Amino acid sequence: MVMLSQPHRRCKSNVEQQSEKLDSLDRKYTKKEKRYRKTSIVPPLLFLSLLWYVSIPANSSLKLRGNVKQSSTKTTIVLMGHTTKRFQNYKTIFATYGEMSSVIDKVLFLWNSVNDSPPSPPANTKVPILPLPQKKNSMNNRFGPDVLKYAETDVITVVDDDVVLSEQLLYSMLTAWAEAGDGPKPIVGTTLDARIVGAGLDYHHPCNKFDGWFTQADCWKALLYPWSPMWSRPLNLVVGKTMTLSKKHVHTYMNDTKITGYVDDGHFCEDILMNAVVRNVTGGHEPILVQLGTDGQRKTLVDDGGLSKKGIPLFNWHPKRTECVRWAESHFGPSAWN
Repeated sequence: MVMLSQPHRRCKSNVEQQSEKLDSLDRKYTKKEKRYRKTSIVPPLLFLSLLWYVSIPANSSLKLRGNVKQSSTKTTIVLMGHTTKRFQNYKTIFATYGEMSSVIDKVLFLWNSVNDSPPSPPANTKVPILPLPQKKNSMNNRFGPDVLKYAETDVITVVDDDVVLSEQLLYSMLTAWAEAGDGPKPIVGTTLDARIVGAGLDYHHPCNKFDGWFTQADCWKALLYPWSPMWSRPLNLVVGKTMTLSKKHVHTYMNDTKITGYVDDGHFCEDILMNAVVRNVTGGHEPILVQLGTDGQRKTLVDDGGLSKKGIPLFNWHPKRTECVRWAESHFGPSAWN
């Protein structure tokens, strides 16, 4: 019988064996490292997701109309738009506000685009809706001549075009404004729109809001220092997404040419400057805040074409707002935010 020879097997050298062991350890380490990297980012992501969830009110089953009694004080809605990307928003907004005759006298729709025609509101709404094309695209138009000309109420409510307010929320804001006393009245805003001007004249989100943690380091630092002023600073400013104020303050704002000039120079902070105007007139009165959810609801709509999407990144927004806060202090004096 013929025996077939076995193929020759070359013995591996010690160097080769050692090299294979190192390669095996390296692959094992790399897998562990990847698993670590994946799992190590989970807690921060879960934490930020939780903050996002608790700080943003849900829109599901949002009830915009309700059994709201006739308000003794009605408001004029001041709504400003400039982009055709939000035409669907306007259909929702016009249909909703057009039925709220218990709290709204009329809607002034200021159209800031000089290149596009404004959308047409529906006919025969209970609340008149006036489209008002503007001569130039200026944030000052929110408090401009057409507001003074067409608003017949003592109070106006400025609302962005990427949200729509419930009837109950408008009623709550009007009630808070009416009960603010007989003298010059402060601005009425919502808790979600409250901001902080700190002792260093910095613009802050409160630390109980997602944006406070996501856009600034102060909230993270405050975790190490329970006595940090970030936990106790007053909410002394409201942004213009939703604010109710006296029409008299519009006169004061527009008569100050330094303010209107500063805004038209490219500083998108007419809401901050209106806060400063009202604080100056009321002797430093803090804004009155109503609670979203408890006092009414607000539905979020599409935000295409907003300032944050037109060359002002999120992390540049706070420095620009801080710049405006400090300009207001230089204009009104050291007591502007105290």
